[in-house]
Amino acid sequence: MLSAPKGEPPPLYQQFQASAPALGARVSTPDGDGRVVGHSVPRDAVVVRMDADGSRCTCSRASVCGSRQSYEERYRS
Repeated sequence: MLSAPKGEPPPLYQQFQASAPALGARVSTPDGDGRVVGHSVPRDAVVVRMDADGSRCTCSRASVCGSRQSYEERYRS
């Protein structure tokens, strides 16, 4: 297992934090729009509170990141 210098988060957490939407960020998910209310680093996912009904769903980080959404919109058949 990789370790980080004392006082720094492990590399997995640093990579996740660098590319995941921030807490409170507005995102679009496959289930609709919502706001990020949590992160699940080991699952590489974000927890989103849906605008429509206030329910929470867990979505992969890739499915809510802008670059992935742009790619899918461009190349969706």
